[in-house]
Amino acid sequence: MNIKQYLTKENILKYLLIFLRLLLISVCIGVFISFFQFCVYHLLNFLKDVFINHDKTKMIIFFCIIPITCFLSIFLNNINKNINSSAIQKIEYCVEEKNSQGLNWKKDLPSIFISSLFSFMSFACLGAEGPSLAIASNSALMVNDLFDVKDDETVLIAAGAGFGCALISPLAGIMYYFETILHKFTLKGIFKAIFITFIAFFISQLIFSHPIAYFQINDFLEITNLSKAYYTFPIIGIIVILNFSLSNIYLVILLKIKDFYKKYQNNLLVKYRGIIFYMITIPLAFFYGNYMSTGSMLISDCKNIVSIAWNLILLLMLFRLFSTIFASTSAISGGVVIPQLTIGALIGCLIVNLLKSAVPNIHIELYENEIILLSMISFYVCLMDAPLTGIALIFAFTRFEIALQLLLPATIVMFLCYFLIRFKKQKNLNELLKKYL
Repeated sequence: MNIKQYLTKENILKYLLIFLRLLLISVCIGVFISFFQFCVYHLLNFLKDVFINHDKTKMIIFFCIIPITCFLSIFLNNINKNINSSAIQKIEYCVEEKNSQGLNWKKDLPSIFISSLFSFMSFACLGAEGPSLAIASNSALMVNDLFDVKDDETVLIAAGAGFGCALISPLAGIMYYFETILHKFTLKGIFKAIFITFIAFFISQLIFSHPIAYFQINDFLEITNLSKAYYTFPIIGIIVILNFSLSNIYLVILLKIKDFYKKYQNNLLVKYRGIIFYMITIPLAFFYGNYMSTGSMLISDCKNIVSIAWNLILLLMLFRLFSTIFASTSAISGGVVIPQLTIGALIGCLIVNLLKSAVPNIHIELYENEIILLSMISFYVCLMDAPLTGIALIFAFTRFEIALQLLLPATIVMFLCYFLIRFKKQKNLNELLKKYL
């Protein structure tokens, strides 16, 4: 092999341009998502003062601006269907169908950014990680357009990078791309995913290091003995079966509602269901603000939630389940990964509470936090068919030494969920939602 034949000026320039394009995509993802994180962080702090602390001055400001933000949110989502929900399904669909004309970063990028912030004004059960994926993918579309290059692979890799930046876990972002979007591993894709994801992550952390999904898991997860992590093995079956069953209930209800909306899509109430969404969620947020929003506050409070009556935990879990379905089918912008993790965490709280009452001699308090964490990830994995992403999230949400101690039980739980999904021949949530585009 003659290496010189590859070192021509044309080839050097070609690979230099590819490098510069990928680098610029990475930097744009990091900059845009860190700015989005900054806006979400300060907006949610403002809304906590409105809905939870009932700060009078901020409540007056809120009531002055909420009619405008509600109108603009509904208006943007009705004129641009690309930004409905998390928007990532539309991007994946257009890439898979080789229909780039269906995407327009000049319109979609600012729309998903602004519309998501307006949606969060309702304090509904929506997460910011979904819009982060769409922001990242549109960033790649923008740079590819600048270089006059069509590179669908980088558009999808960018979505994974957005996921990794949002959850402060580049490894989870890489796994998300291969498991949830691509469904296979390629050597070329691995190198590009590592390059884009880690640079984007570094840039986002450099600018604004606060995660979109913040919950204080490490405040109540303290494993002091390696063997303690393995006490969860007898309960693994309960965690998997309960999360798999409830995730299927979630899917059935969600898809039935989607079918209904598709059948009656020309009905005015269906077309403008965003109005109903705001009319319900905003009053709910004033009375039950601690149980609304992304779910980060609930996950951080799991230590206290496990001590309340089991029927109240069940009601809270069902409330979050139906609220998340309602929010994700209301034709507004927002993600559902963090709300799904919240449902899983509440299922874990319910398991711990019931085991304490039914089998007091097993001293469940020694490893209740591990059960909650495993359950939290399981619900997401059952919906998204992504066991490797689930394992990566264990490392994202806990300190490294704790994650290592939980690695074996976590791996068993994730792959039991995976085998149940394979047995049922169930597609992941993203794939199922594409038929409604």
